Amino acid sequence: MRFPVATLMIGVLSGLATAVAARFWSGLNAFVGLFFGIAVSFLVWRKYKRHSALLVTALLATSVASYCAAIWGTPYLFSTADRFLGWQNNFMEPFGPGTFAIAGFVGALIFNLALLLLLSPKGRLLLGKAAAWACAGALLGLLSAELAKYAGAAVAAVVGIPWTDMGTNDYYLSLYSAYLVWQTGMCFLIPFMVPNDSLPPSQPGGSIQNLPVRLTTSGKVFFGVIFIVVAAYGCLFGRDLHRQWRYQRTDELRRSIAQERRTAAVREKEQKQQAQIAESIAEAPPGYERTEVNKQSAEKVLVLSSIERFSARIPTVQGIPARYSQTPNAYILPAQVRYSISYSRPAEDGPSLSVVNVVISQYPTGAWAQYELRNTPEPNMSIRNQPIEQVTKFGNDVMRYRVLNFLPAYYWISDDKTIVVYCDAASEAVLHRYLIKYPSSMGHAFTGGTESATKNNY
Repeated sequence: MRFPVATLMIGVLSGLATAVAARFWSGLNAFVGLFFGIAVSFLVWRKYKRHSALLVTALLATSVASYCAAIWGTPYLFSTADRFLGWQNNFMEPFGPGTFAIAGFVGALIFNLALLLLLSPKGRLLLGKAAAWACAGALLGLLSAELAKYAGAAVAAVVGIPWTDMGTNDYYLSLYSAYLVWQTGMCFLIPFMVPNDSLPPSQPGGSIQNLPVRLTTSGKVFFGVIFIVVAAYGCLFGRDLHRQWRYQRTDELRRSIAQERRTAAVREKEQKQQAQIAESIAEAPPGYERTEVNKQSAEKVLVLSSIERFSARIPTVQGIPARYSQTPNAYILPAQVRYSISYSRPAEDGPSLSVVNVVISQYPTGAWAQYELRNTPEPNMSIRNQPIEQVTKFGNDVMRYRVLNFLPAYYWISDDKTIVVYCDAASEAVLHRYLIKYPSSMGHAFTGGTESATKNNY
């Protein structure tokens, strides 16, 4: 009773090992069949006390060849049968019971014949005996397909889901089930197919006998074909690995070159911007740290009444001291007073972008206002931000800065002030009112790091 249990355990471990290989490699790679060859080699050593390098090599090669024939040969047989016989039914679908039954028969036939040739080469009718026992392999293949939802799920719970794509609808469960059911069943059946009394006597004392015994001519031809198939498959597999490695290496090199070019372009752009910023700072009027501004009342600077349909909110007035920022985005700001106010749209216009904001910065002199236009509405605006254009609004030349999903910013200078109005076409009444109060003194002489891009007349 102990031996059948051990045999079943060898089959189960072989099936799980094959499933692990298929998970991290691919179920379509015939080399995952090596684990069944290792398991059978151990079984032969345990059961028959037979062992040699040629025996192990032959079993490993046969395992790969039989897996290759089952995986790749069965679809070819079906396509041929469909071409000549017109087989078209669900039983013969790629992962159907019929497919696994034929694959189980093909794999078992090749492996059974190899075992019989290695262990009892003098026997008669070896091909017929191998084919008869291969019918059990077909039954195991059929059973594995029917139990895929259960046996396959059990294996998946142990080894996990494959990394590679094995198809949709959980087709990998069918392969997992075949590994477990077919390999376990085959390991159980091998001792019955090759009983001890059919083998040449072992050495006295039951010690391990070195093989091989002499193969017949047909056996040599058979294993010659096996080794040729495995060698050819190995060459194709090695070629694919080399191509994949070369492609990955080329792709990584291409990515590296592209990244270096992007880095160089970014570095060049940053250096150019830093040079422009340094030039911009050198153009600042002298004595920024000694500048002062006389604060005015909000009523005088801002429009506190409603502008057509837009209601004014509470304004704010803030004095900002002079400063010189030496961060990578360096800039100079003289003392200034900032006046801010918002205008609400009517409720019927909807909540989207419902507030129009106005920011007015008062500088010590008109020269400082002219200079700080390049830092409006953000520091180094004309250098860092490119979507800027000079347009004409209500007879005045102004700058427009547009960013997706935000209201456009219209800004200009008027004497010692810069004015910024955030509005869209539906709220240009606010822009019009402030252009009347503060006509643009910018003209076409704006040179703060960017040129006029577009001319629109409204």
